[in-house]
Amino acid sequence: MGAVSPSAPTRARHRFGATIALLVLLSAVEEVVFRGGVLGWGGQVLGTPAALAVSSIGFAASHAFPTRLSLTTWVNLTLYGLFFGLAYLVGGLPASVALHGSWNVWEWGLGFTVSGPTTSHLLPTPPVRRPLRQTPYGPEGHWAATVTCLLAVGTTLVVLRPGGL
Repeated sequence: MGAVSPSAPTRARHRFGATIALLVLLSAVEEVVFRGGVLGWGGQVLGTPAALAVSSIGFAASHAFPTRLSLTTWVNLTLYGLFFGLAYLVGGLPASVALHGSWNVWEWGLGFTVSGPTTSHLLPTPPVRRPLRQTPYGPEGHWAATVTCLLAVGTTLVVLRPGGL
């Protein structure tokens, strides 16, 4: 009877908001390094296609330590790097940060530790039911992500084709 207000902030709500903000911030840092730096600057030196490849492989490699990645996880993280890179080429850093940040929030919301076990102390996995069998890297380690990413990258390349890279 007025003692507890449903709109009053709770510790859990603050923790949730802080986690979402941290997920987007970490995405932004990775995007500044791999898309803004490696792809943006590297594109001027190596050309856009080569810089896109280097930034995508570098992105995957940055997630490999200290954990060993399965072949599927390597492929998927490289495909994510390609997709984020294409978003950067089309819409700049805000587009790649938005895409990467939304992926991380979606992954965390499904109950997976973002970037595998190396970030579990910083971003604890929420206690929810997982639609995929548990793998150290969640969706990144699953073949369904490979199919989805190939479709997304392929579709994006077809749409970009008239303008090219």
